[in-house]
Amino acid sequence: MAILIDNFSKGWQNRAAHELMQDDALYSCEDFSLDLMGSLRCRSLVVENSYFTGITTTAQIKNLHQLDVEGVGKRLIFYSLGSTLYVWNSETNTTTVISTAVGTNRFSYAALKPLLSDSTYVFYTDGVTMAAHNGTTSKTWGIDAPESSVNIALSTISGNLDGVYTYQYTFYDSDTGSESNPSPTCARFTVATGSSIEVTNIGVSSASRITSRKLYRTIDSGGTHYLIATIPDNTTTTFLDTVADSDLSLALTIDQDIPPTASLIASYKDRIFLAGVADHPNRVYFSLPSLPDNYPSTFWITVGTSDDEVRAIVEYDGMLYFVQRAGISRLYGEDANTFKATKTRSHVGTNAKWSVAVGPDGIYFSANDGAYRFDGVKSTRVSESIGRIFDKTPTALCDIVDTTTLEANVKGVFIAGVYYLIMPLKDTTGTTTNRLIRYDAIEQTWLRFNLACDDIFADAGRGELYGALEDLQTSGNYMVYNMFNSQTSSVDSPSPQLVTKSYSVLEALEYTLTDTGITKKTNQPTIGWLRKFRIDADGNWTLVFYLDDVIVYSISLTNLSATTRYLWRNLPDNLKGRNVYVKITADGTIRPDSHIIRALEIR
Repeated sequence: MAILIDNFSKGWQNRAAHELMQDDALYSCEDFSLDLMGSLRCRSLVVENSYFTGITTTAQIKNLHQLDVEGVGKRLIFYSLGSTLYVWNSETNTTTVISTAVGTNRFSYAALKPLLSDSTYVFYTDGVTMAAHNGTTSKTWGIDAPESSVNIALSTISGNLDGVYTYQYTFYDSDTGSESNPSPTCARFTVATGSSIEVTNIGVSSASRITSRKLYRTIDSGGTHYLIATIPDNTTTTFLDTVADSDLSLALTIDQDIPPTASLIASYKDRIFLAGVADHPNRVYFSLPSLPDNYPSTFWITVGTSDDEVRAIVEYDGMLYFVQRAGISRLYGEDANTFKATKTRSHVGTNAKWSVAVGPDGIYFSANDGAYRFDGVKSTRVSESIGRIFDKTPTALCDIVDTTTLEANVKGVFIAGVYYLIMPLKDTTGTTTNRLIRYDAIEQTWLRFNLACDDIFADAGRGELYGALEDLQTSGNYMVYNMFNSQTSSVDSPSPQLVTKSYSVLEALEYTLTDTGITKKTNQPTIGWLRKFRIDADGNWTLVFYLDDVIVYSISLTNLSATTRYLWRNLPDNLKGRNVYVKITADGTIRPDSHIIRALEIR
């Protein structure tokens, strides 16, 4: 009789009863990676991110975002420490404070190059603070309209005016091409042929981004205002108007509102789309093309019903999707006149908006009963194999998702075929700790890591995953790490640990060892006593044997290698029961090349 555990290719699984799991699965699996042969290896290590190495902070690092922009090797890194939001510019090697009013909400980011800008701006919002930055210059998001009208009077200087006129003016940013809504219209003013008008009280904006003001006037007795001058500064308050009606042609655009206060943003087809507006939870707003500061009053669509709020806006396969609480909708249309949202066949949405991440095969997200993948048509649950973490009660071998803190702590990203997810997991003592879990979309396997991340960010261009968590060397400090990309590290001490499935001792299989390896032979319907075991592994490991959920034996093994793989080790006498499983924990100095498990056999 033999129980042979020689393949772990199914990864972490706990959905089925412990004894009913697939043979190649593990009931618990932490800080391991799977190799192509189904063996388990200590996960790759994390190292300090080169930028954050120079930062010592006792505040959690959150709101990570990185973007490559115009320039030679120029990238921007956004992050927050406590109530302060920063951006680092690699080209100038400068770090700038861009907000000191950061609350507990996560930031949503979107990048877009405005119409006249030479550089891409990153727009950001947490539902309270909304602004934009290009790594050098910070700008308000949207330009408030002037509050006062101009004053006008007859000038003594001759001109080309004849008739009844009114004026308006706007604030303008020539760096981006953004213009505000117009000021109030002044009182109508009548002049005789050959006159000119002195315009005064032209407002000055408090926004530093304003480079000029645009002054507009009607033609004689007209209702439409036309551009008569661009005042090339933000200080001059007067203008002498001598322009003839026949010289006017460029009409004023009167509906260029600032964006509503939103908590979610996305860039799509040269527009910024917004959602998460408190008074209209199922509306999605959108800007003028290439003018992310301007949102005409009719530029919004309704997505579903008001009780099914939009939780995320993402682009997948060239289409824009709105992930809601109870489903997913897709944007149809090509412009403001044809945009509309239509429900897909997805029967489920997300209760955790920051879990949403896009991969090449779909949109991944967490819901009340598991993690899902939306393929553009329907959603399929991908967490069936680890379904017990979505149960109501934790066990000694299985923590559960703490739904009360999920929204505040969850974060999902997708990179290199893998969906990474920060999950707040609660144990049997009621203690909740963030843990990083991952789903391999190709192999369809789950793994778990003993890393209490506060935030993660995927840099797809560099193939890098960044994780923010408590400093691995100094308790109470925080650091950002390049995750799982190194075989050596002076700061990382992983703790690989696994629990096998529970094997029925009464239905064990007998194996024969031949020159070509171990081959399966016959079922054994009865049992003798459990007598011995052998393990094919490298490194130092502690094995704890459970018989019918009771610890019956524990042993620490050192310096395991190819020379010890066939060595049988005796178990205590009188070991007999219905089911057996083994907990295996790594010891010593643990590294990916030093700690490997290939097989375990019990007889």
